[in-house]
Amino acid sequence: MWPRKLVDEGHVDVVVERVVEEGVSLPEALRMATLTPARHYGLDDRGSLAPGNVADIVVLEDLRTDDGDFETVDVSTVVTDGEVVLDTHDLTVSPRVHEYPDEVYGTVSPLAAGTLSVPADAADEDGSVRALDHQQGLITTETRVAPPAEDGELHADPDADLAKVALVDRHPDADRGSFVGFLTGLGLDEGAVATTTTWEAAGTLVAGTNDADMQTAVAHLAELGGGWAVVADGDVVADAPAPVGGFCSALDVQDTAKAMDAVDEALSRLGADPERPMLALQTLTFTGVPGLKLTFGGYADVTERAVVGLASQ
Repeated sequence: MWPRKLVDEGHVDVVVERVVEEGVSLPEALRMATLTPARHYGLDDRGSLAPGNVADIVVLEDLRTDDGDFETVDVSTVVTDGEVVLDTHDLTVSPRVHEYPDEVYGTVSPLAAGTLSVPADAADEDGSVRALDHQQGLITTETRVAPPAEDGELHADPDADLAKVALVDRHPDADRGSFVGFLTGLGLDEGAVATTTTWEAAGTLVAGTNDADMQTAVAHLAELGGGWAVVADGDVVADAPAPVGGFCSALDVQDTAKAMDAVDEALSRLGADPERPMLALQTLTFTGVPGLKLTFGGYADVTERAVVGLASQ
C-alpha cells in the first residue's frame, strides 16, 4: 500500500474486502490474512485465538446486509499482546517511536562531475541508441532513438519525449559503477526527478530533460538522505524524504502521504503522463517483469538474460 492508500483506505482490511469481492468467503479471506501468514513465517503462537497464543485480536463490526451477505470490513477494536490499542474505533495509544542505527543514514552521495555525460560515439553509425520505452505500469520495452548530439555528447530531447536516465550505485561497501541511458514514454517537458526507492537495486535513479537539473535532483537527495526530489529550472519543486536506508520515511504516514502527493503532482505539472509516474520510475530497475530494464552496468534484456549497452553491438 502506498501512503495515500493507507491514509484514505486502510491496509489489510481493504485487502480482505477485495478478496471477498472476488468470490472468496469471508471466513476463508480472514484466515488468509491471519492464520496462513502466521504459519508461513513460523509464528506458531499467533494467527488464531487459542490457549497460550499471543493476545493479538481484531474485533470487527458486524456489517452485513439484510440478506446476510458480507458488506465491508470495519475494524472496531484491536488488542496487541493483551493491550487494547483501539477501543471501539478510538485510538488509545500514540504511534511507536522507532530508533535506527547511524549506519542506515547518509547512504546517498551527489553525482561526480561527468557522471551523466554520454559521448556521441556511443551511438551507432546512424546516430541511434538503444533506449527504454515505458509502456504502462511496470512494463518497459526496447526502442531505438536518435538523441541530439552537441559538443561531442548525446543529450535528452523533451520535444521528442526523450529523457536521459541514469542508475548510480550508492551501496556503502561496493561501487558497481553507473549507467546512463535514454527513456521514452515518461513525457517530461522539462526538469528532472530522482529517487533512491528503486526496486531490487540500492541505487540512485535520475531521469530528466537536462543534466543540470538531474545533478541538482541527486544533490538534493544526498541532503535528504534519500527519497524523491523533483527539480525544474534549477529549483527543487517537490520532495519526499526517505532517509532510513534511502528507502523508508521517518515521517508519520499522513506527512509521508502529503509529501508523496506533492512529488506526484509536480511530475504531472512537468508533463509526466504515465498513470502512476512514480511507480513507472522506481520499477525501471525491476527485472522481475520482462522487457528492458536498468542495471549499474547497462540495460538488462530480461528476455535474453543479457546486459546490453547503448549501441546495437
